[in-house]
Amino acid sequence: RACDILTAQREKLNMIAELLIERETLDGRDVEEMMEHNRVLSEEERAEIDRRKEAEEAASRPAALPETGPDTPAEAESAAPSVEAAVKAAAEDGPVASEAGDSDKSD
Repeated sequence: RACDILTAQREKLNMIAELLIERETLDGRDVEEMMEHNRVLSEEERAEIDRRKEAEEAASRPAALPETGPDTPAEAESAAPSVEAAVKAAAEDGPVASEAGDSDKSD
């Protein structure tokens, strides 16, 4: 069966062999292009194909939900009260009674 496949694809096999002699290495995309287009595409052609695929993928994705929280860590920090502000507020309010009523004790 392997012999049948190689015989049927002899022309493409020869093109790949010639390109390997010329370049010494091929990547998977080179081989895929040789099989599909009978040649390796130019960088411009590859870029155009990549742009089309990205556009198709973007069109098929569902729309993103709007953000409800801060977009960056810096915004998150500015939106949340700082530790310093919490300590200052606690100091201004004075001592806080515990739930067990321990604040009533005098030493």
